[in-house]
Amino acid sequence: RQRLPRRHRQVDLAQGPRRLLGLLGVGEPDAVHLDLAAQGAGVDRSGRETGMIGPANVNVKSARLSPDGKSAAAALYDLETGSQDLWIFDLKTNAGRRLSAEPAGRDAAVWRPDSKKIAFGFGAPNETSGIRLRGLGEIDTQETTPASGFQIPLDWSPDGRFLAFMNVGLPRFANEQQSDIFLIDLALKNKIVPLLQSRFHESWSVFSPDGKWFAFA
Repeated sequence: RQRLPRRHRQVDLAQGPRRLLGLLGVGEPDAVHLDLAAQGAGVDRSGRETGMIGPANVNVKSARLSPDGKSAAAALYDLETGSQDLWIFDLKTNAGRRLSAEPAGRDAAVWRPDSKKIAFGFGAPNETSGIRLRGLGEIDTQETTPASGFQIPLDWSPDGRFLAFMNVGLPRFANEQQSDIFLIDLALKNKIVPLLQSRFHESWSVFSPDGKWFAFA
């Protein structure tokens, strides 16, 4: 049985695939340890809060719904150990489990269109950081993509062929670090292809649902 981050409890999650994910603000500090926590929340398209995502008193850094609306991949920060990892939550049963039993830092989950695999940022001692791919099964193996400096996965193309990522983690510092956007062509042995590479700052890109357009900041 996997240990959930401290003070985990079952939470009510909204039903249906039309949910959007938002993050509530910083929660109340713990009276003893002075820990700060942020919990994930689901909201509908009118902005009405429909349920909480992730355990209480744990810092939910990010969460992303699967395309089929059945699961959410959340990056949870454990306040006891100071570690962070990805957890998969079933939105019908509220059950959650760690994506992988192997200790590592995982973040920024991106779902494949069929909801059977995710891409994520990866970091671990004595291993090359970058983007990893993994199925949801407990015995599924973790696939490595080519390393090319800092990488944050952004979106998966609707046809499943391309995975977009950016190469700067702090886009707010645009004057100091310029960000570019690249694609990993999964049909061509994970070849990295520059998409937006200029003197300007390009980040946080998404594919349109029909795959014909590409939006970015």
